[in-house]
Amino acid sequence: DPNADDATNTLYAKVAIAAFLSQSMQETIRYDACDENNWAQVRYGSPVDYPMNAACGQLGQMYADYGTNPTSGLDHPYSCPRNSKMEITARTHASWYGAPGPMFVVPDAVLMEKGLLVNGNVGAWSNSGHCMVPPEAVDDTVQAWNRKDCETYVGQKAGSYVWDGSSNGSVEGCGWWGRGVIQTTGRQNFGTLNHFVGRSHIDPAIIGQTIDDTTVEAAPASPLYADLDLCSNPEFICSSTEHTELKWIAGLFFWVTSVQSYSDDGGKYEDWNYYTELKKFVDDGLVGTAFVDAVSGIVNRGCPDKECPVSGEVHAMDERRRNFDIVLEKMGVRRRNLRERRKEKSL
Repeated sequence: DPNADDATNTLYAKVAIAAFLSQSMQETIRYDACDENNWAQVRYGSPVDYPMNAACGQLGQMYADYGTNPTSGLDHPYSCPRNSKMEITARTHASWYGAPGPMFVVPDAVLMEKGLLVNGNVGAWSNSGHCMVPPEAVDDTVQAWNRKDCETYVGQKAGSYVWDGSSNGSVEGCGWWGRGVIQTTGRQNFGTLNHFVGRSHIDPAIIGQTIDDTTVEAAPASPLYADLDLCSNPEFICSSTEHTELKWIAGLFFWVTSVQSYSDDGGKYEDWNYYTELKKFVDDGLVGTAFVDAVSGIVNRGCPDKECPVSGEVHAMDERRRNFDIVLEKMGVRRRNLRERRKEKSL
């Protein structure tokens, strides 16, 4: 803020950093993960614990449909195209005893040939069955679903994929699970990231056109990762050994384009503005949770609220609030002390 002093602008910056890291801590840092973990369970509305098609979306979501206009059925202009031939395995996963294997996407035809589908459905991960010798290495040239028992992932202590049709769905075209430090998820988000930092997939003929209120911008002349097509392989975010910073770039890109630039013109949240809310939080003495709750909502459910239309309630809100306070304190910002100092100044 050009009208604020250096100390206040520094505080604005620290709060912004804490907000970003609070979400990153909850999404991936605390799990030392890059790929989304399979945590779908019956208690969260899943038909079975740890279904294989959690890769398609958890908590009732469908990641491939992110950005699809519910009225017209049209994709967001930046969305990656649907891809029924995609075959990818996640690089990271949970690691507790019997933890589910990594997410994967594979065409139905491939699984049908192997006789693994049951009425067109895949199965789930069972955490039973002890592995006598946890593997120190696995063959990552073989997709996770096709690996031998107790060789699904490094350090596996128990569990296996069970092909019993219990998932009530397939995994075809479901390669859009969360990746990166803040879990870039869905065809729209991967497509937007790919257009602006990767090898763009956008038809040059639609540049400059306005589609569903989005004016399609031209891709940068020299994108950061011109050799990467994140629509063909979104797993590059986690698997690239040449560009290991991608997991952070993806998170920061999402933060700048979707959180700091959040807009809901004509909608329920049209009055919400990131910069206004950040400054209000700081200027009011860092009181309350409204600011961190709002950014948590955008990151986790797509709107600046504790519960969003369609996508539902924000997951782990209390943890996100605690993360926010932890980072602020690590940067020397103690909320209680700050409020006390401001109270003293007003006396």
